[in-house]
Amino acid sequence: MAWAAGPLVLTARQNSYTVSWLGIPVVDVIVIWQETDSVWTAEYRATTRDWFNRIYAVDNSYRIEMQPVTLQPRKFEKLIAENDNRVHFVTKFDPLSEKIIYANGLERPWRPADMTLFSSLARSEEHTSELQSHSFISYA
Repeated sequence: MAWAAGPLVLTARQNSYTVSWLGIPVVDVIVIWQETDSVWTAEYRATTRDWFNRIYAVDNSYRIEMQPVTLQPRKFEKLIAENDNRVHFVTKFDPLSEKIIYANGLERPWRPADMTLFSSLARSEEHTSELQSHSFISYA
């Protein structure tokens, strides 16, 4: 039996904390950072406590995959789940074609050499309202 070669994990860290309101725990947050030889990943997830879900339920997560050397983004994904509303938004960054590619196939120009990681993410978010107005985001 041959083993499938996967990415070599260089480092992985997980931090968690709780957000309180008037000293009462309301939201649990987990932040995960993982570095492999082929991709660096940052994840953030915020979830309300069970008792608070009766008031306002939240289960939001964000994930970004980056190139290890350049720190340019490869993929950005967010899942927003608040009460009965769910939005799943996926963006891929293609440095070869210099385009941002959305899950529905919509493409926008992207100049990776001119942008930092954060400006690239802001550029991808720039068209969120346009995507939502045309139902291009998948609703789970």
